[in-house]
Amino acid sequence: MEETLEGTIEEAQPPKPPPLELMIRQGKKLREGIRVQTVINEIKQGVLKHSDEISLDGEKWVRLDQHPKLSKLFVEQEKSGKSKKSGKEAKFFLLLIFTGLLAGGYLLPHITIYRIQSALVDNDAGRLSEFTSSPEITANFQRQIDTELEAGIKGKPYAESALPQARLAGQNMAASLVSHEALAGYLSPWQNAAPGGNVPAESESLIAPVMNFYGSFEHILTGLGWRYESHDKFLAESSVEDGKIEVVFMRQGIDWKISAINLPAESLRPFINNIIDTSLKEAKQKALADKRQKSQNKQQVAAAKVLKTKTAYKKKIRLKNLTVGKKGKYVFGGANPGVFGTVVNNGNKTVKELKITVYFYNQKGIPVGTVDLFPVTTKYMPGQDNSPLKSKKSRDFGYLVKEYAPRTWAGIVRAEVSDIVLVK
Repeated sequence: MEETLEGTIEEAQPPKPPPLELMIRQGKKLREGIRVQTVINEIKQGVLKHSDEISLDGEKWVRLDQHPKLSKLFVEQEKSGKSKKSGKEAKFFLLLIFTGLLAGGYLLPHITIYRIQSALVDNDAGRLSEFTSSPEITANFQRQIDTELEAGIKGKPYAESALPQARLAGQNMAASLVSHEALAGYLSPWQNAAPGGNVPAESESLIAPVMNFYGSFEHILTGLGWRYESHDKFLAESSVEDGKIEVVFMRQGIDWKISAINLPAESLRPFINNIIDTSLKEAKQKALADKRQKSQNKQQVAAAKVLKTKTAYKKKIRLKNLTVGKKGKYVFGGANPGVFGTVVNNGNKTVKELKITVYFYNQKGIPVGTVDLFPVTTKYMPGQDNSPLKSKKSRDFGYLVKEYAPRTWAGIVRAEVSDIVLVK
């Protein structure tokens, strides 16, 4: 279409396309109808994070830090952010020092909290460790754990031996509670109260920024309960599911550091109970093992004593008139070889059982067999005296040995006392 205006002709311009609109996903939060320039501005302002995602259709999503063009904005933002942050913190610290001087130094813990919140937001474990005294925190955890362990073990069987083992396990537990990850977890509620980077504006007046800074405390400590216990001790509390986490700050010169963290007892209870149960179980097992070992040692001592007594008394038993014969004084019905002799008790005790071992020799004087005989026994044996052998008494014996002697036996024997049981 053409129009004539004062002798000129102008062509109609085509309509501009509608601006490109995107979808943004921030965790579970979904935003729609967002323009590209808005995305760029929010990245620069720190509203959008690396892990946030964009999409045109809601089907295919791309992380911002993986987008070929948008990812470069994060690099630029981090570079500029560091210089701005250092400038802001410098102004903030100077203002805090000035305010702290006016208020007797009581505002100094708040800058530490501010910096901890910033470290949490940036997930910077190195900076976070600057504000913590790990040895003191560990010692405080150890005291908490020891108190719970003593209360849980006291009065139970094997408590005395279980407690040292439980304390050792408690030391390992206390050390694990002071890792960077654990500290960040205890302080995570503070992240929700982190300041948005709004530092009181500069002013030509010294009073105005001080008053503005006082007002900013309410923002910095949102969601935290805090109080001074003394001029060098400051407490900050945050609520969690199991109760409250109390963080204790102690003054160290002009700085403040976390020196203790008091966790809710319920959050420690499952771990404490596990240590208690394990320590009591191990203490019981050790006590039973020690008892068995003690019994075995006692038995071994008794056996050694008996053996010593037996060995000594064997020397007081004499075997005499040891012969091999057939018939003669002892008649066993047939011409079978037998071993005969006399046992004499020369000691002052009564012998209840006496075993002698008879050795059979061949023509070359080499032993070719043995047999155990019992000339003294209180067990019933037909044709034999079954009474003990009293002190200074003797007893004759005779046994057929054909079924025990080997074919190579030459009728030569030797005998010795091999075991003895005395009447107690």
